[in-house]
Amino acid sequence: MRQRVVFARILLGSTLALSLVACRQTSGSTETYASQAEVKRGSVSIVVQMAGQVVAVNSLELDFSGTSGRLVDIMVRTGQEVQAGQELMHLDTTSLQRSLREAEADLKAAEAALTTAQEGAGESELSKAEAELSHASYELDAARLELEVAEKAGAEPLREKVADAAYALQVARDELRLKEIGEGQATIRQLEYDRAFFQRVLRDLPANDAQRAEVQKNLADTEKALARARTLREAALEVEREVVEAKQRELDRAREDLDHVLAGTDDPADASRLAYRAAEEAVGTAQARVDALRAGGESGAVEAARTAYEAAQAARGSAQAGLEAATLRAPFDGTAVAIYVAANDTVGPGQKVMFLADFRELRLEAQVTEVDVPKIELGQQVRVSFDMYPGQLFTGRVLDLPRQAINQSGIAYYRVITTLEHGQSTIRLGMYGNARVVIGQRDNVLTIPSAAIRYNPMGETYVDLRKGENSIEERAVEIGMNDGIQVEVVAGLAEGDTVMVPLVAATDPYGRYGIKY
Repeated sequence: MRQRVVFARILLGSTLALSLVACRQTSGSTETYASQAEVKRGSVSIVVQMAGQVVAVNSLELDFSGTSGRLVDIMVRTGQEVQAGQELMHLDTTSLQRSLREAEADLKAAEAALTTAQEGAGESELSKAEAELSHASYELDAARLELEVAEKAGAEPLREKVADAAYALQVARDELRLKEIGEGQATIRQLEYDRAFFQRVLRDLPANDAQRAEVQKNLADTEKALARARTLREAALEVEREVVEAKQRELDRAREDLDHVLAGTDDPADASRLAYRAAEEAVGTAQARVDALRAGGESGAVEAARTAYEAAQAARGSAQAGLEAATLRAPFDGTAVAIYVAANDTVGPGQKVMFLADFRELRLEAQVTEVDVPKIELGQQVRVSFDMYPGQLFTGRVLDLPRQAINQSGIAYYRVITTLEHGQSTIRLGMYGNARVVIGQRDNVLTIPSAAIRYNPMGETYVDLRKGENSIEERAVEIGMNDGIQVEVVAGLAEGDTVMVPLVAATDPYGRYGIKY
């Protein structure tokens, strides 16, 4: 039974195939064609073929510039054309308006405080500045005297410092020795005697004596007290040892400072000299302040009030900018390609809400392999076709050739940017097109549209040739160079013949690349 079904299917398939062939070879063919084309002489270009995607020169995903809130109004729809500056969306501005009112109130208060400070500044501020100058001058005189003493003394203060440090170290060592001799020793010896006593008593008592439990408890308490006394002694000694170590470090530093001075690498008056310079700077600052006030400059209170006023101005400007940012406007002329939100949605800072693109200037981003990229140059003509618009050809030129490759799955590609002129059709963003960069051409050859070429099961090429009004026959042809738009006919057709172009272009079953050089 299974063999009968298989045989029947094969017979039916053969019958249908024969019927289709007969239909094409006889008059009254039922096949539908997109168009017909005359075989004529022309030029076939030598091209580099690449696939690409349509992008806009001006395209942007819009957000509310860091402002967040509830979306209350969407004023455009998807696909609508908008003008630069046109309002697109509104956020709820209740809290933003409140912030602006608060900032304006703070600005008024800061302005009033500045006016009060300016009116109150006068002789009192100058007197205060003159007193500060007198104090700074006194500090300068004291620093000068200290510097003179330090320069005269030379290394003698450092020698005295070394002697004082050595004495302090000796005192610390003596204290440590006294601690080692006497710290807790009497208590420890007494506890050691008590422990030996209880151990002896416990050894002499019979195993069943009722006093053994009490003696054992006393022995345990004594051992705990002894351990605690030893711990306290060791802690006290450790404190004294740390004191000795600290005094030793002080002595080492004093000796090192003295050695540097004696060797000429350090100046013992450096610290005094730095203090003197700082005092000089303080006098200069105070004198400048007095001079500014005498010349009519602002007092410290006025400067502080002015700073607060400027900060309030900045806060008001920030609040005003936040309120303005709650209205999304078109940054350029374009089309609302996509809207990502709906009314009453909560929009977060930086959240993308709309995609805007200008379709008047489009580009094609195409990929070309490292084998073909050396053949392409800036300014070369590009022909682009789209499956959505069969038979239509769009033109452009190579605009950008990158030097850096993009690696995908171990294969190096180069992203080539071309211009793209619309023609009569509306090209949409994201559409994939086949781009052919013209790098040469062959002239005065027989040509037909590439879409007219068909393939038999053996991969051989043929066309549907019109014979009379209603008769179409298959005609084997030999083709030459094929740029994907026009194909060179080497043999099988004559100039003036008419070939039929099917609705769907055939694909070479062997995947052969049609371009021949």
